[in-house]
Amino acid sequence: MKDYRADIDGLRAVAILLVVVFHFDILSIGKAGFIGVDVFFVISGFLITGIVARQLGDGTFRLTDFFYRRVRRLYPAMLATLLLYGIFAWFFFLPDLFQEFAREALLSLLYVVNVYFWRSVNYFGLQTGDVPLLHMWLLAVEEQFYLLFPLFCLAVHRWAPRHLPGWFALLPTLGAAALIIGGFNREAPVTRALSTAPAVWMGRISYPLYLVHWPVLIGMQSMIETYAWAWRLAGLGLSILLAWGIYRWVETPLREGKILAGRSGYLLASGATSFAMIVVAGVIVRSDGAPHRFPASVLAALEAKEDADPRFRACQSAATNPDTMCRLGADDTRITILVIGDSHAEALAPAIDLWLTESGRAAAFVFGSGCLPVQDAGDQNCVEIFDPALEVAKRDPDISDILFVSIWRQPYENGMYFGGRWYDSEAAPAAFPPALMATVTALIEAGKQVTLIEPLYALEHSVPDALAGNLAFGRTWSLEIPLSDHEHTFSRLYAAFDQAETAGARRLSLISGLCSSGSCPGVVQGQPAFRDNNHLANSMTSYMAEELQRGWAEAEAQEQRAQANRVHAPSSD
Repeated sequence: MKDYRADIDGLRAVAILLVVVFHFDILSIGKAGFIGVDVFFVISGFLITGIVARQLGDGTFRLTDFFYRRVRRLYPAMLATLLLYGIFAWFFFLPDLFQEFAREALLSLLYVVNVYFWRSVNYFGLQTGDVPLLHMWLLAVEEQFYLLFPLFCLAVHRWAPRHLPGWFALLPTLGAAALIIGGFNREAPVTRALSTAPAVWMGRISYPLYLVHWPVLIGMQSMIETYAWAWRLAGLGLSILLAWGIYRWVETPLREGKILAGRSGYLLASGATSFAMIVVAGVIVRSDGAPHRFPASVLAALEAKEDADPRFRACQSAATNPDTMCRLGADDTRITILVIGDSHAEALAPAIDLWLTESGRAAAFVFGSGCLPVQDAGDQNCVEIFDPALEVAKRDPDISDILFVSIWRQPYENGMYFGGRWYDSEAAPAAFPPALMATVTALIEAGKQVTLIEPLYALEHSVPDALAGNLAFGRTWSLEIPLSDHEHTFSRLYAAFDQAETAGARRLSLISGLCSSGSCPGVVQGQPAFRDNNHLANSMTSYMAEELQRGWAEAEAQEQRAQANRVHAPSSD
């Protein structure tokens, strides 16, 4: 192995540690997983370009040989990981997550799972904990590169041979050019550091470590109520141990020909294994995650995840007048209220509809999922939904009340746009109160009464999943949250609401009854109150309609008392 580069194995070690430290959230400064992914791509491009170009140059390149070596190098560890993960998932994944695992496993075996994730998952969003094989997107992209790049090299070699190790070979190596080029000097300090035994060892297990670390992370999160730093560190250690085992007992024997040395025998075995796993995955997907593994009580708890009223899903659109917006409440009366908000407004819409129907009133309704209900805030989609609706409300003399419903977390968790200007996650919290105040003030000056619905509380875990897991596995995960935690989470929001009140806005809480004991429940009368960890389940419609009626009546009574006090107050003259 005279061409072996120990420093490249060391570079692999750096790349994999950047990825796994980021995913396990080991260090607060370890948010550089994407750099590790980039380095992996650079290494693959550098090595594959060198192999293909060298073999094309001496006339020994065969496309079938190239693909066979890739399959022999990469497939065994992936099959072993999916098999072990699947056994774990059979016993510990609830049906919907097990079905998702099977779907992603099937697509991973076909190396097209990246297309599925591209269309369905926000990698940097909050969905990733429910995506069992999210990390497989990288392998799918890499395998697609292995499929297409040699064909590209063959074409260049045939029709433009003078351009082939040429300028295009630099493209996949630019990101790590200094380290890779510098590595040709075996005595360079960086090269020697990357070539140390620990770095080389970590680099050699980098592929199985990448494969197993995400399953370990998802598996631990599914079993541990509070995924504290010590557990994350233990997950990293377990991942390294499993990676070493796969490298030692699966990857190395097959690569060195100690097991299934012949090409035909290896292809037959790997093909049969892959086919069997694809069939099993397909059966699991078609069976909705094999729900027969659990008793009826568990399945009943999980049904709450779908406990949503479908009538209001189409209300997420821009509208130029109340007649084109969705309608809530009584059918035979004019619209006097505009309800506007995010997906939490959609979840509360059935309760608002019931409350208004019983009180003989009607409202126009529009929402934007993930959008902060403040004028000229958020991306273009949010602005196009909210700004026209608010302008309509200002001009329409029939509309007297504007009701804002939201989780109100957006400016406190991510960066966002205000007034067309981008504010990062550190600046957005300070930019929000003035934006809210401007929206409230403009509406009040237009003669509208503004009511801000305070946010509902959110639990750490999905309530249906936690309840089902408790029933299925005898766990005792908490199904409530201290009211003090909720108040602390939204303390900055409440300060902004205080400012809005000085401008004349009203605020209304819907959780005072639920949280009267000092603890806010995720289960009410034996039913999940939420269909995830924070969106109301439809079973809460009647209760929330009563809370809306109570809160609205109290706010109006308080306003009437304040007005009476102003009328009877002694004159300063």
